[in-house]
Parts: sequence; structure tokens; C-alpha cells
Amino acid sequence: MSARSPIPSQRAVTAATLSLLAALSSGCLFDASSGVHDDEDDPFVHRAYTAWQPLPSRDGSALAFTLEPRRVDADSRGVMITGWRGQVAGDGVVVGADGAPKATLPRAFLASDWDDDEVLVWAAAASTWTPVAPNDHPPPTPYASVTRLDRATLAPKGARAFDPPLAMPHAMGGGLVVDTPRPGDSDFERDVRVTLHDLATGTATVLHEGRGFRVATCDRGSAITVAYQRGTDRTTLVDVALEGGAARVAKLDRDDLVIDALVCRRGGHHVAALGGRPSDREGRALVLARAGDTLAPRFENSVGVPAALSLDGSTLLATGPDGAPMLVTERGARAVPGTWGAHPSVHVSGDRALVGSDSGASLVRLDGVEPSASPVAFAADRARVVTPTGGGAFLAFELTRDRDAVTRAFVLGPSGATADIQLGDYQRPTVAYADAKRAWIVGHRGERDVDILQVDLEGARVVTRTPMPLCDRDAMRKKDRCRP
Repeated sequence: MSARSPIPSQRAVTAATLSLLAALSSGCLFDASSGVHDDEDDPFVHRAYTAWQPLPSRDGSALAFTLEPRRVDADSRGVMITGWRGQVAGDGVVVGADGAPKATLPRAFLASDWDDDEVLVWAAAASTWTPVAPNDHPPPTPYASVTRLDRATLAPKGARAFDPPLAMPHAMGGGLVVDTPRPGDSDFERDVRVTLHDLATGTATVLHEGRGFRVATCDRGSAITVAYQRGTDRTTLVDVALEGGAARVAKLDRDDLVIDALVCRRGGHHVAALGGRPSDREGRALVLARAGDTLAPRFENSVGVPAALSLDGSTLLATGPDGAPMLVTERGARAVPGTWGAHPSVHVSGDRALVGSDSGASLVRLDGVEPSASPVAFAADRARVVTPTGGGAFLAFELTRDRDAVTRAFVLGPSGATADIQLGDYQRPTVAYADAKRAWIVGHRGERDVDILQVDLEGARVVTRTPMPLCDRDAMRKKDRCRP
């Protein structure tokens, strides 16, 4: 799946890109309603909130949302709370930004994804969970069905159920979905199965089967790479590319490599596999090129994560053995001026990488020029949240250190120039969608109000502000439904 959902991916554009905000493009908005009448109305022990997913139209000019009503209730004995019970409190709904209903969704945890033609809303095979703390999100769960929406109109097109459920579905275009294992570590050897699903016919074709431990994936739009660790020191990479509605599979086995991460670009033909060599405990990165039915190394070097790949796959920005940033090509590795600093993060837009750390931020070019890093001025006493918007530009927020109030919002261009946006008095902003022209931002205003802001990024101005459509708190708690 793409970055528009809780399912992780390398596709750029949406709020999912907000690695510093843990929700990617999904959100959870708590109703801060006050007033206590009796225990059933106590907002502390009986909490109700709306989880949402953004659903953008093809050109980004319209936005809809999935609304998923959730309740979290305390198990208590007198004044002592012994645990929490969470549930989806009714069917989900699709609404426009104006609140107008468009579709009803299953009662389940929801996630969204899209390709050029369709928006896909995935419903999990579960609707309850046991949080340790009341704000804990539900654990990852396989997906039992999908609702398809037309990308141009956001109107429903149909639905498809899956038995067994899908682990990690990726929209590939043309009504086709590739299901992969969920990325992450495993203490036990697990099945690694890559399957192509046709949503129109319901047919499923197994493209690859194996067994392994750690799994990493990288989604390039109409292609996807899956890497998994075999044994203690080997990695298998499987690359699936769709051409003319058919899947072409390439496979590469690599000894003396344990995979950490895959990095790729949407629409590209390259993928960077980053990991380590058990033989000498050295970090290693391979940039692989997909040509026909082969997946072959283009160049490699002793660098590691965090990393970013250029659009054409010819340049890799990565971390050198001494922790310093390096630009790696077929000609070797060259140092980038400056240092990563502690806890570095990398955001990529076009052929620009914005590298941030505790010590500052720099804009690095990935388009084959001499290594350069232009400093980007952020306030030293502020938290930073960055969203790539495409074409080498970024949307950035500076927040108070508690990550609450917005103190500055601005567009950072590929040249390093900035243009401030007069956002207004908002807290906890989430970018629901962004492209080179516009952004949709969800922000809290005061104690109770939540707004959707449409921002013209080219003009650096807010175009519209509308109230965010949310599930009704009383309906969730008393009627097990989103709306009254």
C-alpha cells in the first residue's frame, strides 16, 4: 500500500510522509467534549473519536474522507481502571470535504490507497482491540475486503472480499493488486508469498513463494520490490513489474547480505537495497536496475541508512562508515559538506533531499552535480514537520516543542527559497494530501474545532477553510454508529 494509509511505503506525496508525526496520512481526532453527567457520560472512561483516511481526486482538486467511529472503554472496579477495550463503533462512511455522504463501509479498521484510476479503501478482518493505553492504535491486521472508488469523481465502483484476507496489498493500477508479507522483523522463519489479485475477476496468481525472516518492501507504482532474509546471511530480492496487465517477475539472490531497508522512487526502474555484510559487519548498499526480466546491481558501496535515491537511480545519498553523508554513484562515493547530526531524517522531493537532524537542516541535490548541501533555516527551539510536494519542493511546519501549536508554515522550493503561508492559529496539523500545486491540511483550532484547509502552494496562501466532518460522539457511544 501507499503512503496514504497506515501501511508504510516509499511513495511520496501525502501526509504519510510525516515521519515525525506517526500517523502518515491517516488521523485520529479526539472529541474534547466536556461535561460529566454520570459514569456513562464520563469522557475519560468512555472515549469516542474519529479515525480518518484522505481520498484525493485524480488532480487533487477534491478530497473525500473515510470516517471510522471508534470507542475505547475502561474496565474498572470502583475508581480503579484495570484495562481498556477498543472497538469500531459502527459502519464506516465516505464523505466529501463538505460532509456529504458518498458510501458506506464495513465495520472494521480502514486504510486507503490509490493509483491513477481508482481509490481503494481497505477494510481489515477485525474491529476490536485491547489497547494498553487508551490512545494506543489497533495492531496491524490483514485486510478482508476492498471498496473501489473512481479516482476522478470519488464515486463508488464496487467491492471485493478476500478469503483468506490479504496481508499487505499494493494498488498497481488497472484493477490489479499485489499482496506481499507485511514488512518487519520476525523471530521465526515465515512464509513469504507474493500474489497478484485481479479485482474485477477475483482471480489470484502466486508470483513467488519462499520462507524467510526480516522482510522489506518498496512500491514504485506499477512495480514493487520485496526483499527477505534467508538464514543468517543471505537475502532474496523479488521484483514485480506490470506491463500490459501482466506481471513480470525478476529474482536476485545475494549472499553475505542482511537486508535493513529498500529505497526506490515512484515510476522508477531502480531500487536501493541497504543492509549489512555479516562477514565483516560493514554496512552495504546495492543499487539495482530492473531491465526486462532481470534485476542486476548497477553499483554498490559501503554506506547505510538513512538514504535517498535520485529519480533516475544514478545517485544514492546515504550514510558513510563514519556517519557522514555521502553521494554514491557508479564512479564511487563523495562526501557531502556538513554532517548528519543526531537522529537524522531524510525527505525526498524530485531530485532534492531535505536532511534534518538535531543540529539543523540542509537541502541536498541528487541530480548528478557536485556534492552540495545548502543550509535551510529552521528555528532552533521549534519542532519540524516536513512533507514532500513534488518537483523538489516541500511543505514545512515549525511547531512548539510539544508539537502542538504551529508557529510558522512555509513552502521550501528546489532552489532553497522559502515562501511563508499565513496559516492561522492552528495546532497539531496533518497534511492529508499534497502535490506541487496544492495541499489539504487538517488542523485543530481551539479546544473543539477541527478545520480542513486547502492551500495554494504556488501562491503560498490559504484558499478555503471548512469544518472537518467527524462522527458524532453521542451517536458513537450510544447508538454504535458514526452519524445520528
